[in-house]
Amino acid sequence: IASGTSGRTTGKVTSQHGLVYARLAREHGADRARLYAEANQRGVETVASLAADLGIDCELRRAAAYCYAEGDDARRPVMEEAAAARRLGLPAAMAEVTELPFAVAAAVRFDDQVLLHPGRYLAGLARSASAAGVRIFEDSRVTELHERGGGVEATTPAGRVRAERAVVATLLPIKAIGGFFARARPTRAYGLAARLRTPAPRGMYLAASGPSRSLRPWPGAGPNGLIAVGESHTTGEEPRTEGRYEALEAWLRAVFEVESLDYRRSAQDYTTVDSVPYVGRSPLLDRTLVATGFAKWGLSGGTAAALMLGDLIAGR
Repeated sequence: IASGTSGRTTGKVTSQHGLVYARLAREHGADRARLYAEANQRGVETVASLAADLGIDCELRRAAAYCYAEGDDARRPVMEEAAAARRLGLPAAMAEVTELPFAVAAAVRFDDQVLLHPGRYLAGLARSASAAGVRIFEDSRVTELHERGGGVEATTPAGRVRAERAVVATLLPIKAIGGFFARARPTRAYGLAARLRTPAPRGMYLAASGPSRSLRPWPGAGPNGLIAVGESHTTGEEPRTEGRYEALEAWLRAVFEVESLDYRRSAQDYTTVDSVPYVGRSPLLDRTLVATGFAKWGLSGGTAAALMLGDLIAGR
């Protein structure tokens, strides 16, 4: 649990996904864009509620989430994004002043979003699920999944497991289920956890255009703690990944007064053709459900997917 992408995520739980809503409204229409917005905002609030109701100590904080543009050429897209997000009912506003130690041309701000320690949050969910009677099996690799006999059969090295339904939430569905491997692009990003000599920004920040940069507070390190993520690239296209850490560190030291770098990590995620996750019944199958393609926003989108799949299984 939390040993892969879910544990190495930046820990932002937000419906602010970069410059996405203006494009979704333009390409898919306002109704579908609103569904995406509402689902992810509901995911944010569900995570916050679960942590509070289950008493999970995961450094959860409320904070504003910003998507910022440094150059004047990106100012208009940011303004369009803020307007589109407001029309869809999201807590969006324009901002021209931020806590960042460099000037921004414009930023869109989403208020009352969430950040947390993902490993502690997932461990807390697992403990609560176990206490409620759910059986969790780690280190149990599923090698095949087939629908037969009115149910689903999963093959593992230890034997077969049968169920009425199966949810495949394995970052990308295993084997050739649904053909999703051909409809999603893998990307890898790199992260550093730093202690600064001065207080870190209290908000969460995302660059509107490349190079990719994402910032958030690190409460576990005190007021000077900061997590920086960036240097994204298509998986397999970078022969020297060590250089990605070096570039991110060089940028971090150029922008902030860094006292120490305590941790580093990388994670991989998948983005669909239109940046909207695939959630629901897998094509050509009746009892196998999938959730994939969260484009690095799995804490909000994955939670929204869980709510949708739960409703689908329950006939709601």
